[in-house]
Amino acid sequence: HSAIAARRRCSCPARTAVRPGTHPPIAGTAGTCFPRPLISTSVHPLLRIPYATLGAAAELAAALSPRETRRLSKWRRALSARRALPERLRAFSPSRDPSRPLAWFHAPSVGEALMVSPVLQGLRDIVPTAQLALTWYSPSTEAFAARFDVDFRDYLPFDTVRGADAALDALRPTALVYAKLDVWPVLTER
Repeated sequence: HSAIAARRRCSCPARTAVRPGTHPPIAGTAGTCFPRPLISTSVHPLLRIPYATLGAAAELAAALSPRETRRLSKWRRALSARRALPERLRAFSPSRDPSRPLAWFHAPSVGEALMVSPVLQGLRDIVPTAQLALTWYSPSTEAFAARFDVDFRDYLPFDTVRGADAALDALRPTALVYAKLDVWPVLTER
């Protein structure tokens, strides 16, 4: 949470025009930006480059995927759905009210979405002012997720620095809750 707060306080050019290799200030550094690693340090050192390469390949495949999804396989539908995800995240950003907490739940598939359903409803009942976000990985969750009373619902970006930063900048969560065992190291590190 403190990294997100620091990101909001930053007034450097890196926050107004995102540039690779820059990052928000560390608390107490008076707006100075330091180089940000382009590869996550939360991944084991021997796996960092392959993990980042696979993430970049997935982002490229999503960018090149067809817009028409009716006849596509499940994995190609998942790629196509992520094609315009950065734009959908940016479209939500103006409706994010920083005076209200936002709880972001990630449920990879329908089973996990079923698990978080009572938690989301309970949170909505206990803290009606809270904003709620739900993300998933599997295309089978998309239709099911439409039933939830949440402020934002969409696919989770691929676990890359660019994807994690886009989601965090748009959602600015107070809490990130992973359902079951689906933990994304780059997103968690950011």
